[in-house]
Amino acid sequence: MVEHNPTGKHILIDIDNAEYKYLNNEIIIVDMLDAMCRMSGATEICKIIKKFSPQGITALLLLEESHISIHTYPEFKKAYIDIFTCGSNADPISAVVLATEFLGGVISERRDIPRGVKFGK
Repeated sequence: MVEHNPTGKHILIDIDNAEYKYLNNEIIIVDMLDAMCRMSGATEICKIIKKFSPQGITALLLLEESHISIHTYPEFKKAYIDIFTCGSNADPISAVVLATEFLGGVISERRDIPRGVKFGK
């Protein structure tokens, strides 16, 4: 028996054919995370950004509701984004469209995972 009591929304996005110049630009990545936070109605706590040499960025936006993270691979024109919000105050689904607006490319895969599924007898 599976009891479904959603406690959050979790969206995983794979982006292909994104622009190198955006994927490797810290300012663009931070602007995108900020916009995704605002669009979803979430509240930022802090952000951490790591730019790699010669390319690539990993960034985490810690939210009161959970997090938004991104890992970019400019050399492959790819990015992987993880948006997780707990509760009902924030809606990460509304922020998904911003990913391709900021990075170019296309969403090649999207997975929506309801969190809070409980397994029992």
